[in-house]
Amino acid sequence: MRLKLCIAATIFAAAPIVAFAQDDNSNAEASKPTIENAQKLVESIRSDKDELKAYRELGRLQQQMEKADKRRTIRRDLMILAREA
Repeated sequence: MRLKLCIAATIFAAAPIVAFAQDDNSNAEASKPTIENAQKLVESIRSDKDELKAYRELGRLQQQMEKADKRRTIRRDLMILAREA
């Protein structure tokens, strides 16, 4: 009975270490995307009109967010300058 308990405790103690080690190796072995992979992705997006529309909308939203962020930054800078004056 104690042997089984010791084995179970050892497994529970070693499991996180093994899982951590596996995560490190998977990141090191990840390959970088190639031009062929990018071309396949572009072709799959072009072939699906709904997906293409969604990507365009995401691009527009990103541009709007960047403009809004610039406006907020400018307003914040102006408020700081006004306080200092």
